[in-house]
Amino acid sequence: MKKSNLFLLVDVLMFLFLAIMSGLGLMIKYILVPGSKRWVIYGRNVDLTFLGWDRHQWGTVHLICAILFVAFLVLHIILHWKNLKSYLRKIVNTNAESNLIIITFAFLLFFIIIFPFIINIKVTEMGDGRDRFLYGGEHQQIPAAVQRIQQEKKAIPVEKEQAVIKETIKTTEEKESGFERHDIDPDIEVLGSMSLIDVSLRYNVPVSYIIKELDLPASVSGNEKLGRLRRSYGFTMSDIKLIIHNYRRK
Repeated sequence: MKKSNLFLLVDVLMFLFLAIMSGLGLMIKYILVPGSKRWVIYGRNVDLTFLGWDRHQWGTVHLICAILFVAFLVLHIILHWKNLKSYLRKIVNTNAESNLIIITFAFLLFFIIIFPFIINIKVTEMGDGRDRFLYGGEHQQIPAAVQRIQQEKKAIPVEKEQAVIKETIKTTEEKESGFERHDIDPDIEVLGSMSLIDVSLRYNVPVSYIIKELDLPASVSGNEKLGRLRRSYGFTMSDIKLIIHNYRRK
């Protein structure tokens, strides 16, 4: 490949990844909005996805594009190294000064890239999710009327609260004991971020079998995330593990 063609290819790829990063950034910021803005826009907590991916997964794609963009930028600098040094010689008097400028700038760029891993973050307690979303974000004070209602809700009789806790513990223990009796294979791991197809491919269990055993509608797509389906249909991840375990024993 001619050097001029290589220069052109690198520049085109740089602009391509720059455009992709810009588009993904706008989509994550204004379309796949975070939970706080979902309450304002939709009036309820909904799950927003594009092509089956949520804002966090598209954020990962954005990061990959950024890494590729930086890689092509470094390649661009290497290919134009002679031109860069020639330009610096017109500004400074010696090669030592030009090298010092380049090294200093390189260290500055390196620091900007790694600084998220060395900073100290501030951890602040936040209020209840829905009220915080509806009344102005993380740090804005919730109106006094809403605070009063919250306090009234919290003023539940001690006996009733203890009864609810005991019932919850009892239900949890019954479920856990039921699954322990089946002795589910320890290598089975199911996450909410996985889709039905992911589970099917990983454990060689047909999607149709999982849908049937979970008593889901036949129209459910194999690309649906388990976390989203769990919220809609009320099953647990342990249910899916048990289905995989039983299918292996067939």
